[in-house]
Amino acid sequence: WVEQVTALAYLYQKSIKKKNGIPVESPQPPPPPTSEYELRFRWLRGPEAPVCAYDACPMSKNFSPLVWSTFARKQEISVQCVDDMMRRRMSIHRSSVFCGPKCFQGAWSTSLANGGHRLRAAGASEGPQRRERSESDAFPSQRPRDDSIEEDPTAWVEVCTNKVFNPSPKDVGRRFRLECTAVRRDGSPLFGPRSIRIEPVLAAPPPPPRRRLIASPNASSGGGHRFRVVSYNVLAEIYATQHAYPYCDFWALSWGYRCANLVREIQDAGADIVCLQEVQADYFEKDLKPRLYKAGFDGVFKAKTREAMGMAGKIDGCAIFWKRSKFRVTEQYSIEFNQIARSFAQAVAVSDEQERDMLNRLLKDNIAMVLVLEVLSRNPNRGPSHFCLANTHLYSNKDFPDVKLWQAHRLLMELEQLVLPRDMPLVFCGDFNSIPSSAVYELLSTSAVSDGHPDLGEDVARILPPTLEALQHNLCLMSAYAAVTGLEPVYTNYTQVFQGVLDYIWYSGQHLRPLGVLEVPTEEAIHSVGQALPNVQYSSDHVLMSVDLQLGGSLPQHRNPADKGQGGAGSSQQQSQSSSQQQQPQQYRKARR
Repeated sequence: WVEQVTALAYLYQKSIKKKNGIPVESPQPPPPPTSEYELRFRWLRGPEAPVCAYDACPMSKNFSPLVWSTFARKQEISVQCVDDMMRRRMSIHRSSVFCGPKCFQGAWSTSLANGGHRLRAAGASEGPQRRERSESDAFPSQRPRDDSIEEDPTAWVEVCTNKVFNPSPKDVGRRFRLECTAVRRDGSPLFGPRSIRIEPVLAAPPPPPRRRLIASPNASSGGGHRFRVVSYNVLAEIYATQHAYPYCDFWALSWGYRCANLVREIQDAGADIVCLQEVQADYFEKDLKPRLYKAGFDGVFKAKTREAMGMAGKIDGCAIFWKRSKFRVTEQYSIEFNQIARSFAQAVAVSDEQERDMLNRLLKDNIAMVLVLEVLSRNPNRGPSHFCLANTHLYSNKDFPDVKLWQAHRLLMELEQLVLPRDMPLVFCGDFNSIPSSAVYELLSTSAVSDGHPDLGEDVARILPPTLEALQHNLCLMSAYAAVTGLEPVYTNYTQVFQGVLDYIWYSGQHLRPLGVLEVPTEEAIHSVGQALPNVQYSSDHVLMSVDLQLGGSLPQHRNPADKGQGGAGSSQQQSQSSSQQQQPQQYRKARR
């Protein structure tokens, strides 16, 4: 599933000390490769390593990540034959492990059929020992090791001498050995070889269960242009650590593994437009852009305005992809909240101290990107030919609701200037890091914020408008999921410490109609492969959201979302959900972003 493995090797020298503790002057470290020596690599493919010692077991050669994950090991009970005499009778190795009691019994029955003796006669009156797989079972201690079978040296075959090795489907289930040797320029050995064993190559995980498309009650016979929009926070590699997600295997957090899962999920969604958040700059150019280009998409990227975390490209941002056969970009804009904040603070602050306080509060490096797309249709009479598409990722820290509200309001002001004079349809996607009871959600869904909202009391740096009349917009936005189902999903972010709604797809209700939305994965589906998100099957801590939209054609009469109780995002049902979610502790762990 991981398309390539790269060898990392270096030489080092230890300082030598005399017995009396006085250090000896260390020799000069070896020069780097390509000057006086080079590193040579050998990749050797070994034999298959069965998961279960019972040959008739259907899982004896199952190398699905769903089977090899730590979570899967905790759910099952392994059986290991621990009696020496019994092992000899059954002709199995000391380290052989069975995936369950049935397979052990099957192996014992086979041994009896082949002339073995009874279990009690073998000296194991208590039978096989059972033991739970525990937290201390480090991967892959519960799997057969390289010494589980007496190895044949000829079973290891050299397959590659490059630094980078690309496993193929025929390598699934095979173990590999990597040898590295340092060689001087004259060909004489300098050091090595040193070798390491690599765990078996795993197969591609099966795709997640298909999710139901929930159709809108009035989705038929509307005409117009129809297209599918996906919004997805894909979890940048720089944030996908075991410190943040200790319940997920380290190999399932690696970008090489997750990228293949994410791209497949995006392609399976059948999207025409894809808005992504937490896209890492280097992997946009290296992986996402070329892979999605092959699938018919063009794309653009905008990084956050902070410095990269370490090497070049280690910074996340937003990306938008569109089917080049259906759309063409006619205008493109980027919005940097830091730049807006500096102009804002300089204009409204009454003192240098207040300006510093404002900037300390507002400079969070978040961005938004805006495109104007032209619909490439052979029938120009089907509806408007252009629409605006926006994508953003607002600040995440739960202790800064004023900053999120300020960012949302400023972005809405920018969008108003672009779309209102031209009466242009708007689709607005993103990770807003705001639950339905937040002021951000209320502003987006009702065009204003009610007096006395708790988030207004958090304006410690006086960055919000002095009056509620100034904290408004005129875009008449509707939430796609709330419009179709009457409620927001139960969650769009699902980790061990937080489960709730942070992501939304908004649209201008007077121009567009939602035809259907993709339901979020059920908790049963998530818990079948992991404790939370991400896991071996779902490779982000957020869920992919999707809506089918109709642009133009016959549209239902639009109701102003500011008129609460009139349906859509401002309905009493939605207010009820907001009230219930307001009781949830906002302890989502993304203050790092």
